[in-house]
Amino acid sequence: MVILVVMKNTPCTLLHLLTAIAFLWQCTACHKKDVDTPFPAPTDSLGKINAWVYDSMRYYYYWNQSMPAHPDISLPVADFFKSLLAKEDRFSSVSNGITSTAVKPTFAQYGFQYAWVQHPANPNALTGVVLHVAAMSTAWNKGLRRGSCFVAVNNTAVTISNVATIDEVLHSGHTFTMDTVVFSNSQVQNRGTLQLAAAYIAENPVVATRLFQYNGVTTGYLFYNAFDEQYDVSLLTAMEKIKQAGASECIVDLRYNPGGSTSTAAKLAAMLVNVQATSTFAVFQGNGNGGKRTYTFDGILRTAINPSGKTFSDLAARSLSLKRVFILTTRSTVSAAELLVQSVKPYAQVIQLGDTTLGKDEASFQISDMRTPRQINWVLQPTIYKLFNANGTGNYNKGIAPFLYINELSVFPLQPEGSVADPLVQQALQTIYGRVAVTETNLRHTYAPVQAYKNSAAADAMLAPAVTIPR
Repeated sequence: MVILVVMKNTPCTLLHLLTAIAFLWQCTACHKKDVDTPFPAPTDSLGKINAWVYDSMRYYYYWNQSMPAHPDISLPVADFFKSLLAKEDRFSSVSNGITSTAVKPTFAQYGFQYAWVQHPANPNALTGVVLHVAAMSTAWNKGLRRGSCFVAVNNTAVTISNVATIDEVLHSGHTFTMDTVVFSNSQVQNRGTLQLAAAYIAENPVVATRLFQYNGVTTGYLFYNAFDEQYDVSLLTAMEKIKQAGASECIVDLRYNPGGSTSTAAKLAAMLVNVQATSTFAVFQGNGNGGKRTYTFDGILRTAINPSGKTFSDLAARSLSLKRVFILTTRSTVSAAELLVQSVKPYAQVIQLGDTTLGKDEASFQISDMRTPRQINWVLQPTIYKLFNANGTGNYNKGIAPFLYINELSVFPLQPEGSVADPLVQQALQTIYGRVAVTETNLRHTYAPVQAYKNSAAADAMLAPAVTIPR
């Protein structure tokens, strides 16, 4: 989703949308007419809050036509909000600043993502496989790396019957222990018990960059883990180095990318393919009040706070102007990451490898009461828009399917980011060169008969922050 922060003064009067953040509405003041509510004006505090929620949703909500005609305003606020949601809505949320319908991802609290896998020898037992670890996070400092394995949490072996409870522990924010193991010649060897506390350090999302070369053709590789605008300098630097190396192909690894800034997504797209400042980046389709909004690259860039790449000419100077782009995805590829995949397609061939993305084809903004003194503490974040590219292609709520499905767990243990032994990278290089172009040494990998059971990174993707438009 896309997040904007909209200051809503009263339930049924004038709304002032701040021009620095309200690019979706393209106005400095949007006037909202009084809405006839299907219930008498409430006099109790709960009823007044729910009336404010109903009024806001009826005006902004993408599926406002499917809202119940006679909602029960006596329900607790969170329950009342849920009662208004369309059955296809997976992402709208509400918070009062104390409790929230959203849950924090494991990665945001401990700095690692994981998947559960089964082994045919014991199909009821599950092994946790670490997919990615943020450098210098709690998990990193305890020694966890991509490919690390664990079989128990808080001294409880993980099984199919208790995995939901184990997942709750790993999302709790509380200190827990995990029993780590290594697999050697099909044997499990204990490696020790680690204790992890929630203390996440923000990650530079430019995790890895590489160059692959063969027969005079240079391919750039970028493992990019979030569209975090504060690191746009790192992104521009990485792309500049790839361009200076003469890359004519590029692999963009978004397999665990939960989205983020729309302006950063536009910056990366402009550095990958041949577009103009006036080229369409995305189309936002709202309800009858929001209408249809078309945004150019330049229009999106004007919303950026970080000056790096805010001028289109800065991006053009670093652009690879590719005719095709290889993008690696999984079910953990979400929101702005999906928007990048879609926004590039009108201007270049996208060869998507891996798994189907999550399917967050929508945008949202936060609605809060900014009266002085503030009378309502609840904050709404409903779905406001559906997203489409310059060709009008959208409706990917079930995810964007890859050109070729590849299971990253088919090589076990997992390989470091960007390794030619990683099956997704390997397929991209095979397509580009007709062979695996780079030979790496001291990278051990074996093929083990494991079967993916559940991917926590994909579960975290459901909880991931929406695409953010800065204030």
